[in-house]
Amino acid sequence: MVVSGEVRFPEIDRGVSAGELFGEIGLFSLERRRTQTAQAATDVDLLWISDGALRKLCERNPGLSLYFLRLTATRMTENAARTIGVGAMTPSPA
Repeated sequence: MVVSGEVRFPEIDRGVSAGELFGEIGLFSLERRRTQTAQAATDVDLLWISDGALRKLCERNPGLSLYFLRLTATRMTENAARTIGVGAMTPSPA
C-alpha cells in the first residue's frame, strides 16, 4: 500500500498514490509472478505484507479474500483492455 508518494507502471502508463494498493497479483499467483514493473515516480513510503501473513488474514476474514479477488480481476481486465483495445473487452448484448 502506498502511504505517500506515487508509484508508476510504465507498461500501462498508470500510477497509484496514497491509499492505493499494488502488487497483489504477485502475492496470489502460484509462481509469484508480477505483471507490471513498479517504479517510484516520487519519494514513496510503502506498507508491505508477506504472502503468509496475507494468507492468514484472508483465512480469518473471507470478505478480505473477496476484496482481493475483485481487485485482481478488475486490474487484469483493465490491463487486458489497454493491451488489446477497449472495444474488444466490451461484452456483446445477449
